[in-house]
Amino acid sequence: MGAWADHTAIEPKPVSAEDYIFSADGRVFGVGCRIGRQIHGSLERGWREAGGAWMSRVGKTAAGRLLDGREHNDMPEARG
Repeated sequence: MGAWADHTAIEPKPVSAEDYIFSADGRVFGVGCRIGRQIHGSLERGWREAGGAWMSRVGKTAAGRLLDGREHNDMPEARG
């Protein structure tokens, strides 16, 4: 949704500007960012087993319009 994509099941992880690994209840398992070719951050072991999701900021175009398996292309109606 927005500029973020779920990369939990993708290996190796694609290059992105930022990464956040967290659970549905808001627990943060890791964060990271790329500065040039260097990767900075930290990642807690066992994040998958604890239900973590690896979300990467890839931009709106690359992230697409899928949410819960449905492509969202709807626009609000204009009021006149």
